[in-house]
Amino acid sequence: MTAARPTWEPIWLACKSCGHAWDDWTPQDVPAKTMIAHWKTWHCPECGKGGRSVLLRGLNAEPGT
Repeated sequence: MTAARPTWEPIWLACKSCGHAWDDWTPQDVPAKTMIAHWKTWHCPECGKGGRSVLLRGLNAEPGT
């Protein structure tokens, strides 16, 4: 059995602080600590806040909205 090959998948984010919404990419099929380390780098491109201020947008969101 071979391991899945890592890929980058689109993800739609929003800032809880200022409301800015943007599209980004997240790694898939990687060790959990690699994915978590990547998530910790997310900061709002408008206000610069990160951590719990950056949230996954709703499932019905379209890229670029």
